[in-house]
Amino acid sequence: MRGLRRRAFCVLVLGSMAIFFYTQLPLNHRVVGTASGNQQRSEDSCFVSRADGDTIRHETHSERSATSTSNNSSSADRYNVHCAIPDSDSDLPTCPFCNAASFDAVTVYLEEFSNISDWYGKDMFAKRLAEYPGACQMPHGMKCVLQHDDTMADVVFRMQVFASNRHPVRYCYPQIISMLNSEAEGPGYRNRPQVKHAEIKVDFHLSSEVLIADGCRIDSYREAMTSWSPPDPSEHHGVAMFLSHCEVKWRYDFIEQLLKLVHIDMHGSCFHNVPEPSDRYEDYEASFIAKVRKYRAVLVFENACEEAYISEKIFIAYSAKGVVPIYLGAPDVHMWLPGNHTYVDAAKYKTPHALANYIELLLTNDSVYEYHTTNFHTQKVINFLDRHCHSKEDYMCQLCRHAHKLKMDSFHNGPRHCNCPRQ
Repeated sequence: MRGLRRRAFCVLVLGSMAIFFYTQLPLNHRVVGTASGNQQRSEDSCFVSRADGDTIRHETHSERSATSTSNNSSSADRYNVHCAIPDSDSDLPTCPFCNAASFDAVTVYLEEFSNISDWYGKDMFAKRLAEYPGACQMPHGMKCVLQHDDTMADVVFRMQVFASNRHPVRYCYPQIISMLNSEAEGPGYRNRPQVKHAEIKVDFHLSSEVLIADGCRIDSYREAMTSWSPPDPSEHHGVAMFLSHCEVKWRYDFIEQLLKLVHIDMHGSCFHNVPEPSDRYEDYEASFIAKVRKYRAVLVFENACEEAYISEKIFIAYSAKGVVPIYLGAPDVHMWLPGNHTYVDAAKYKTPHALANYIELLLTNDSVYEYHTTNFHTQKVINFLDRHCHSKEDYMCQLCRHAHKLKMDSFHNGPRHCNCPRQ
């Protein structure tokens, strides 16, 4: 009995200590249960605490693994392990290239070709069909052949917005799956069969086989970093925003409230209040720089706050030189930028009123403006771009080279070779 009372006393003391230390934590470090459980609103993921603005955060990124080798995972999760064939592939016909004595090309089937063409403009993929196979520098004189008729090609190329359960994950075994995505992923994206089984991901993640990040694409951003000099505060006034996708409700509502508190020149179709038309010009990058360079700040709010999803506007804002981006979006955007102090992290300001107060301070206080526009770590950006943006070649050529390695693997008893026994 005495031992039982002693144990109860210890539990009571330890519990009291835990409650005490928990209450000393900042609110943003506490775990608080909600009625909605894990179903949080999209805006909740945007307005989270970040590191202090003058702290240089370490360069890290998601350590996503392309495959899983856990013994507890299903065969579908382990399809890249030696001869671990997913159930969905066990009844598929063998791909024609497995029966070829030799091959001189990598063939790519463009799934949903008409939809992809409409999305990017009919000329873009029509030109690729005409220019390939001669456009790519392939190993051993190989060719990269694009077509949209033969589903039994070496590679299936699909775009995530058109990936559908109407199509099989593969049309033959061991066909290579590639997935293009340039949009926000959304919940459950990586669990979709077409994504989970893709060996070649063409997207904005640093860990992907083919990187198509806007930070690599905007050449003026690198040029701005190589020639940066502190701007004159007297030459920059006011704040602007270029917003045309009004259907993103949380963002629309936040900006609507913000406009009641501070004047913002709205150049897009949402809340348009400037004399210039809101049309998107053909040379969008040049027109954006020309319009924004007179301002002291520009709001850049992504349509989703997801890791690595960073659109072109924040990079073009730096290209304009002297315009402070007020950014809300990817939590890892700092990896691409010349210092955490060089932009305003809107995620720190949980309400429109709090952000409006800081915008007014930035617009009226030259010292605050100079804090955000001096002491740029430009060499950090240049090194980062050199490390991750080394290829200027068309992403379809990069895809074909990766596919060539996987195709050779299929011939030489690699993880998914042509002779794997299937049930």
